[in-house]
Amino acid sequence: MNPLAMIAYQTKDYPRLPDGRIDYTGQPICFVFNCVVCYGDEILLARRSQQEVEQPRMLNGVSGFIDRTDTSITVLAGQELAEELGIDPRDTTIVAAQQPLMQIDAAHSRQWYVYPVLVECAQRITPRLNAENSAAAWYPLTEIDALPLLPFYHETLRAGLAMRHKHK
Repeated sequence: MNPLAMIAYQTKDYPRLPDGRIDYTGQPICFVFNCVVCYGDEILLARRSQQEVEQPRMLNGVSGFIDRTDTSITVLAGQELAEELGIDPRDTTIVAAQQPLMQIDAAHSRQWYVYPVLVECAQRITPRLNAENSAAAWYPLTEIDALPLLPFYHETLRAGLAMRHKHK
């Protein structure tokens, strides 16, 4: 089944925001994407701002709720890249996984279905920040294991890098 059709079915009884997007507030099952943004042997990570309710100050890829099912996950990811870091999706190649990773967040009684999204940048982009992030920087892939990453991002990173090797 198409991922968006499955998400539309699973969230059919979820409330909607005034603009029609899915409202995941308080929902026990959430569908999101998380980007692995690469250029050469580096990865772009954003530091979540102190104001973020969940996991402030942790490093993460650009992520977002799959709150619309009338477009593709790659389009949603491109919009989020532009909004959060000022990255023009036309300067990237974006590939979304067809199967999500399931992550259990017992502390918040939530199941997260995370669609890894590989983003290959045509050049080393200088990110612009919005209020969701306090910093963003490129890190060598060899240093990733020592960084304070958002819980479960290592799994997303592995899945994204595996897609990278399939598409080369």
